[in-house]
Amino acid sequence: MIYSSKENRRDYSSPLLGNGDIALWADPEGSVWNTEDQRKKLHTPKGCVFRAGRRTAFTHGQPTQGVMMQWGSLQFSCGSVVREFTQELDSVNGTVLSHCEYGDGRFVDTVCFVHPRYNLYAVQKTFHGGFPSVSLEFTLGQPLLEELRSLKLTAEGSAAKATMDVRAYDRYQAGIWLASTAGKVVTGEDRAVITHSAADGDVVCYYYLLEDSLYDGQFPASMEQLEKHILNSGFHTLLEENQSIWRQYHSEGFVQTNDSVIDAAYTTAMYHLKCYTTRWSIPVGLADVFWQGKYYGFDEYYPYLALLEGNKIELAKRVPQFRLETCLSGAINRATDYSHDPDMEQARFPWQTDEYGNEVASPGFWMDHVFHIAMIAVGAFEYYEYTMDRDFLKACYPLIRASAKFFTLNMLYEDRDGELYLGKCTDLERLGSSVFNPFFTSCGAINALEVCQKASILLDTDLEYGAECGQKAKGLRKTLPHDGEKYVPFDGSDQKSIAVFAGKYPFHVIDSGDPKMLSAMNDFKKYETTYGNMYPTGKRVSIWYASWKAVAQARAGLGQDACEGLMQATESLGPFAEVFEINEETQMLRPWFGTAAGVFLSAVQEMLLQSDGENIYLLPAAPEEWSNLHFKLAAKGGAIVEAEIQENAIKKLDISFRPGVEPKKFKVFFRGRAL
Repeated sequence: MIYSSKENRRDYSSPLLGNGDIALWADPEGSVWNTEDQRKKLHTPKGCVFRAGRRTAFTHGQPTQGVMMQWGSLQFSCGSVVREFTQELDSVNGTVLSHCEYGDGRFVDTVCFVHPRYNLYAVQKTFHGGFPSVSLEFTLGQPLLEELRSLKLTAEGSAAKATMDVRAYDRYQAGIWLASTAGKVVTGEDRAVITHSAADGDVVCYYYLLEDSLYDGQFPASMEQLEKHILNSGFHTLLEENQSIWRQYHSEGFVQTNDSVIDAAYTTAMYHLKCYTTRWSIPVGLADVFWQGKYYGFDEYYPYLALLEGNKIELAKRVPQFRLETCLSGAINRATDYSHDPDMEQARFPWQTDEYGNEVASPGFWMDHVFHIAMIAVGAFEYYEYTMDRDFLKACYPLIRASAKFFTLNMLYEDRDGELYLGKCTDLERLGSSVFNPFFTSCGAINALEVCQKASILLDTDLEYGAECGQKAKGLRKTLPHDGEKYVPFDGSDQKSIAVFAGKYPFHVIDSGDPKMLSAMNDFKKYETTYGNMYPTGKRVSIWYASWKAVAQARAGLGQDACEGLMQATESLGPFAEVFEINEETQMLRPWFGTAAGVFLSAVQEMLLQSDGENIYLLPAAPEEWSNLHFKLAAKGGAIVEAEIQENAIKKLDISFRPGVEPKKFKVFFRGRAL
């Protein structure tokens, strides 16, 4: 997607570059820098480099949280002000390209990227016209300086090196290397400046590299080798590596439709998720404004499912693996008594988690959420459904069981008539605190209990408790809150909420023809401009909620409604087809919002392909206008489906299987008709 300053869009913000370890936002000159006023306008990240899992020890009044460290800003100057610019995000190749005009016929073309394998930000500038004074200023951020010991900045030729001992959330050594193919470097107490002149036709490359010893036992020798590799390889070789890795990522799964806007948004969202998926899990974003890059069991589920459906299996697996290997033991300790009876083990996963599985949320009524526990259990089981990885399911069964046990021991209440209800908790936050029998959380509990029963049967273990879960799920289904005509957000609620779509998405637990569900969906649509955001603000339906509707409606077989929801979502796209938390005329909040990217991707994917392990449904909710399509997506049962549709007819259908999965025959449907 290409943006021109002539468009003068109020929602313009710099495009994202990242590799799941570092993230930054590059402006038209390639600077990683912005002002306080610019940040406030859209609630965008601070203009600096952020790195996953590197946090401050103290957070100035919020002692339960570790703030993401700011690993320096980068500010380019060509000695004059940019008058006009165009900027392109090439999300297929993981590259940003800019054209800046400075007047008098002078302009600069810039290419920049973050390397997928190294924490390297590389910039190349081609100068057209003479520029007597060009500079790149690197400045360390204040929150980082407060956590350092033995900071040392040195310069040699056109390169500078900052080395430091970090004493913060963790203790380690770190290094930042800044280099250029032209000019000289001058260093100060907390900064380094590269200066040079540029003649017409000059091409200059700049490199920023960040490494540390936290997970690298060979540091600093490994960093020195990497510096040499960068200089020996040169910009073009590194660019080709970067583009090759990104193209390979996109080839694992893809979507191409008739609609250029949908295609651009889909590709950008898939790019977006790779930039944010860390070695641990998927935060809402890798920056300060995204709740300091912490991990929510609620929010991470949406991009996780999108990656799973989109056949990005290696990235997706990190989410349940993180919950299993890092978070489970602490979650069990939080909820299980002194008896240590294995049969009574239950898991209360933190609402907001750091990289060590600790609860790091600030105090608030959100601490009484429990639906994320269900989403963690359901997500672990869905990984099995898409991969048929029985060994991983066996490893995850204690997580699934302990999550189900939390609900059966803590949250389920039986009245005098034998009816089963979910107790008070915080459901979706807009509904307030302490709501009884909440619809969204109840659907989550049903789903978690059912997958526990399914897992126990598949593994032939713990069958008695599995059967108990199945019975309790049936009981909860009977008492889902409703007003006689439609499901409601909770018992006695007079509010409207996106929660009423939860029986289809994210929890696939209500039959598609359920009249109360269909009535609830239609009722929400009447009031959606008032209730269309997570917060009580705005006058439009956010891309997150519009996409949420679309997934649920696609699963319910409501193709036209799903299409309308998806088109509604595209109305809020940013200049680079990126998703915001909220993006409307009077309210713009958090571009590059990871949760919404995941929901949007699932909306597109589930309109094109749905599956249940026995059946594959091609185009179950795609509009007739999407007559020429090509996609490659994952299906339940360990399958990968590549289909090509021309003029609403199947030209190619290839169903393959993952390594180790025994091939099977699926019953295939195309637009609702059996093939």
